[in-house]
Amino acid sequence: YIVCATGKTGAQMLELLETRVGNSRAEELENAAREQARIDVEAMRHGAFGAARYSLPSSAWRRAW
Repeated sequence: YIVCATGKTGAQMLELLETRVGNSRAEELENAAREQARIDVEAMRHGAFGAARYSLPSSAWRRAW
């Protein structure tokens, strides 16, 4: 279980867990990949990894969200 926690409350995180707990391995791997992309985008937006000088094309934002 992985989730991008940015902007989410504890209650929202719990709701996501409860929604996803019954997922198959394949479904959860897809969810995890999508959430990891969101985490990466957030990290880049906030300058992690020295990436503040880079800007993503709008298509990258759409894929992550």
